[in-house]
Amino acid sequence: MFTKEDNSPKHPYDAVKELSYDCEGYIRWKGKSVEHYKDPEDPKQIPSLWEIVKRCQHLEEIGVPVDTCTVIWCSDWYKDMEQDCLYKDFFVSLHDWLIHPEGQIVIVTSDVNEDFLLYTRQNQDNQDWQKTVFTETSYDLYHQMKKQGFSTIDAGQGEDMGLCYASFQSIMKLIEFHEIPSDLVKAN
Repeated sequence: MFTKEDNSPKHPYDAVKELSYDCEGYIRWKGKSVEHYKDPEDPKQIPSLWEIVKRCQHLEEIGVPVDTCTVIWCSDWYKDMEQDCLYKDFFVSLHDWLIHPEGQIVIVTSDVNEDFLLYTRQNQDNQDWQKTVFTETSYDLYHQMKKQGFSTIDAGQGEDMGLCYASFQSIMKLIEFHEIPSDLVKAN
């Protein structure tokens, strides 16, 4: 991480072959966009670039796809996750977790075709999950659910904040409380 000449931190682009950027400022890991900077060569970005390297390497070690969502938006979900986590597939596919004031729960995930899968349970007493495929955009889905009275479940992320702002531990507590089976999303 340090150069021999002046003992200053080596630039991540020079030290890590998997890390690059394009002319539009997109930071890439093995060619896949993971972040965007106005000036990707700005020396002030060096600490955050090293953090991106650390996250990307960890994600690869635990078998989680490296993309903007896993590296930036939902990075807290993965920082303490281990490779053998039973809910790894659940976290990777999770888009939202909605709850209705009457107790209905809807978990929104995505499948390999990029369709949204809705897993619905009527209430805490009913352990049967209904699966529905939704092919519209997540924006359309979210607003349709809001019109029906649903809101994002409270996982400690703050009011009107998306689920990506919740911690891994908070979501795991919800998984345990709502008795979500670990194989819920593995059949995608």
